[in-house]
Amino acid sequence: MNSPLIVSKEKIIDATQNEIWEVITTPKYFKDWMLVPAKAEDEKAIELGSKIYWINDNDVVYLEGEVITFVPNTKLVISLQKRSEG
Repeated sequence: MNSPLIVSKEKIIDATQNEIWEVITTPKYFKDWMLVPAKAEDEKAIELGSKIYWINDNDVVYLEGEVITFVPNTKLVISLQKRSEG
């Protein structure tokens, strides 16, 4: 059985907790903080159960995420699943 890979990143930012939460949960800001920007299922703020997709240059989804923990202004956990090529 494979063990899950858990990635955690921490950084001190000169902003309020509400400002940071807005940036990490609003798709239009993904390009500003994600190493490889993703697209949300729709363009509204993500919430519990939201789907997030990483798409290659050929518009093929290669990684899919789902918000599995969502505690406003506190905690956001996204599960990731590699998409098999079709």
